[in-house]
Amino acid sequence: MKKFLAFICFLLTLSCTKEVKYYESLGVNHTFYKIKYEYDRSLDIEIKDIFKAYYKSLNPFDSTSVISFVNNNKKVELDSIFINTLRKSLYISDITGGYFDVTCAPILNQWGFGFKNNTEIRTKDIAIDVDSILEFVGYKKINLVDNKLIKSDPRILISFSGVGDGCVCDMIGDYFDDIGVINYMIDVGGEILVKGKNPQNEKWSLGIRKPDDNINNLSMIKLIQTDQRLAVATSGDYLNYYIKNGKKYAHTINPKTGYPADQDILSATVVYKECLIADGIATAIMTMGRSEFEKYKEALSFVDYLIIFTDDNGKYLMEASPGMELLFKKDNLSVLYGNS
Repeated sequence: MKKFLAFICFLLTLSCTKEVKYYESLGVNHTFYKIKYEYDRSLDIEIKDIFKAYYKSLNPFDSTSVISFVNNNKKVELDSIFINTLRKSLYISDITGGYFDVTCAPILNQWGFGFKNNTEIRTKDIAIDVDSILEFVGYKKINLVDNKLIKSDPRILISFSGVGDGCVCDMIGDYFDDIGVINYMIDVGGEILVKGKNPQNEKWSLGIRKPDDNINNLSMIKLIQTDQRLAVATSGDYLNYYIKNGKKYAHTINPKTGYPADQDILSATVVYKECLIADGIATAIMTMGRSEFEKYKEALSFVDYLIIFTDDNGKYLMEASPGMELLFKKDNLSVLYGNS
C-alpha cells in the first residue's frame, strides 16, 4: 500500500511540474529590446513592469519622472533606481577622471543629442556658448547626501543616457537571478547581458560589430563566447551623428571641453559582470581617445576591453586586453549573437 501511495504521489508531482523551456520577449521602447530566457513560464509582463519602473525613475522625456523632478528642482523622493544609477555613475566618473559625466546633459542638449529637442542646431548655423554652459557642468558639482541630490547650481541637469540601456539590462538580469533563471540573454539597444547557455545548450556567442556608418552593415569583427554572467557594452560614433557644412558631429561629447570628442577610436567595447558599469566605461574610453586611455588602464584593469581604430591607410586595427583575448571565439567570425 505504501508503495502504491508513493507511486501516486510521484505521478502527481510529474503532472504538476511545469515544462522549462526558452521564451523570447521582443519590443521597442526608447530603443529595441530582445530577451531570451529559460523558465517554466513567460515573464513578458514582469519584463514590461521593469521597463515601466525604469522609465518612471530615469526617463527625462516624462515630466512626472523622478529625474524630471530633479532637473526642474522640484521636491521628490529619490527611488532606489535613481540612487543606484547615480552612485554607480559617479563611481565611473571618478575612475575615468570625469570623461564620463551625467551632468553633461546641457551640453548634449545644445549639440542636438540630448533630451531637449534641439534639432535646429543640426541644420542651422547657431552659435553655441560652450564656456557659459560649462559653468554648471561637472560631476563634482553634485553630491548624494542621505539619499538626497545636492546641486551646487540649480541649472545643473542630469542625464543617464550614457548608462540607461546598461541599467535596464542589469535590472532584468538581477530579477532573473533572484527568481532562479540560470540561462538568459538580455539585449537592450545593443548593450547585452548574458548568463548560462543558449537554446542549443552552448555558450553564448556575442558579436562585436564592425564600426560602419552604414546601419545595414552588420558584419562582425570578433565574437565573444561565455557561459558566465557577463555584460558586453559597445560605444561608437558610427550611427548617432549628423553632418552639417561638410563636418560630422557625433554624439560622444567631451564633458571637459563641451565639444564632440572627435577622437581616434571608432568603437570601444567593454565586458564586465555589470552592464551599467561596462556601458559607462565604454563611453568614457570613446571620449578619451587612445593616448588618454593609456593613463587610465590601471584604474580600469578590472574590466576587459576591445578598441577599434584605423591607421593612416584606413585599415582597421584592434587592441584588446588579455582577458578579452581569452573570450574570443576562434573558429567562426561571421555568426551574429542573435542566432545563438
